[in-house]
Amino acid sequence: MNKKKLREKYLHMRKSISRKEIREMSFEIFFQLKKIFFLWKKTYYHIFLPIRKHKEIDTFIIINFLLKIGKYVTVPCSNFQKLSIENCLFHENTILKKKNMEF
Repeated sequence: MNKKKLREKYLHMRKSISRKEIREMSFEIFFQLKKIFFLWKKTYYHIFLPIRKHKEIDTFIIINFLLKIGKYVTVPCSNFQKLSIENCLFHENTILKKKNMEF
């Protein structure tokens, strides 16, 4: 199965999941990540922001944890004029602009 078909398949599967289930599963993933001790020894972490309309994992749980323990979080920032993506530092006062992706 190619990447496009896989995306369609899992997007369709996620449509049947409730917001409450997404939140519960997001916390389950976070608690599993917390058990992997060597992950937290790094300084910088690159994390994607969730697209809520696609019912993706709530990565803000992980981002908030990292910020609380003094880590640096970067997120992808799209520049549609230059057709490029950059790493942008994310902090607790970061203002997100809602575009087509609905973060």
